[in-house]
Amino acid sequence: MLLRYVFFLLMLIVSPLAALAQNAGAVRGQVVDPSGAIVPGASLALSTGKNVYTTKSGQDGSYSFREIPPGLYSLTVDVEGFARLTRANVVVAAGQTRQLDLTVSIAVQQQNVDVTSRNNGVSVNPDENGGAIVLNGSDLDALSDDPGQLQNELQALAGPAAGPNGGEIYVDGFEGGQLPPKSSIREIRINQNPFSAEFNKIGYGRIEILTKPGSDKFSGHIASFGSTSALNTGNALVQQQPNYYLYSIQGDVNGPLTKSASYFLNAFTMQRQNQSIINALNPNDTTNLIQQAVPNPSSYLYINPRVDLQLGKNNTLTVRESFSRSIATNNGPGGLSLA
Repeated sequence: MLLRYVFFLLMLIVSPLAALAQNAGAVRGQVVDPSGAIVPGASLALSTGKNVYTTKSGQDGSYSFREIPPGLYSLTVDVEGFARLTRANVVVAAGQTRQLDLTVSIAVQQQNVDVTSRNNGVSVNPDENGGAIVLNGSDLDALSDDPGQLQNELQALAGPAAGPNGGEIYVDGFEGGQLPPKSSIREIRINQNPFSAEFNKIGYGRIEILTKPGSDKFSGHIASFGSTSALNTGNALVQQQPNYYLYSIQGDVNGPLTKSASYFLNAFTMQRQNQSIINALNPNDTTNLIQQAVPNPSSYLYINPRVDLQLGKNNTLTVRESFSRSIATNNGPGGLSLA
């Protein structure tokens, strides 16, 4: 009798479950990319109303939803690197398994670029002048510390100039001054606004140098560089070459004078012991080769004090003085020119 009751209870429990399993449906398929390659690890969600069923695609890109009540569902696919895919109106029929392969598209990254209006023609702004070059900050590190070499580099950047006299160099708005050492330069402008009425001729090849002003806090720095013949190979044209060397030291100091005035003082000196190499034939005896190394010492000194005075809200008075001295011996000999 007891066995009959147990069997009856089991039938009551199993029958609804079996009926539910018979009425449930399923959805399965594979997730691939536009090239047909499988996409593993995709997150899939099958939802209708408050009911949401989730799963992930396997290593072979396949997925499956089992024992889903019949109805109309929405299917979404999310995977990193691909755009979200949404399939609406996915029908799940009772007792049937629907095959639904899904192709996800590669995500497109969108960027917005703001384009502002720009007048055609020449403008006074450096960024609207195709040939203008502005050097400041770390840009100056690529230039030589030697004032002579620095001038050659700037003239090469400026290119050919209009007129027979070549390009002009302006230091703080004044023409014809000595080129200051790099440590005192704040900014260099090359070929900026070539048709400006401020200058007396077209500005192709023009170089404008702005030196550093004073500051509201005391500061300064000192630096040195040098070279010696012991660090370089000898000249192959002469058998005996005297030792040569180069050393330089530069420094600056700046700070406030009053609440409305500041100063900047820069000094630079360079000592160079070089040689002029002569490699020529004796015109009286062409079998006799003249090879010599003539000493060619030179020195350079530059001192540049500057004072800036604030005159009201919009005006500044700058007083700048520069002193330079250059000495060179035996500049003529070299090549085919004898001492």
